[in-house]
Amino acid sequence: MRVVKSLLHNQTLNLEKYLHDIIPSVDTCIVSKQLCVRPESDNHWGLRDFAARSMAQVCRNFTSSSNNIQTRMTRVFSKALMSNTADDMSLASV
Repeated sequence: MRVVKSLLHNQTLNLEKYLHDIIPSVDTCIVSKQLCVRPESDNHWGLRDFAARSMAQVCRNFTSSSNNIQTRMTRVFSKALMSNTADDMSLASV
């Protein structure tokens, strides 16, 4: 996630054509069920927060009428929040 943050802050890079590679990794860090081996001691909520802030920056900087990034991400996160089954994407509650 720190690499993604560094890429997003680098004004000389044009990341628009690489967003399809970056966004799935950031999404995973936000909505994945388990991000670490020891969720009771590792700060997985800090990683989720960091990833969410990076996704917000992606939405602010790269959303356009042709790619609809913010709309698509809102749909993904809404689905994750409304998920009721263990097989679907859901936030960990540890």
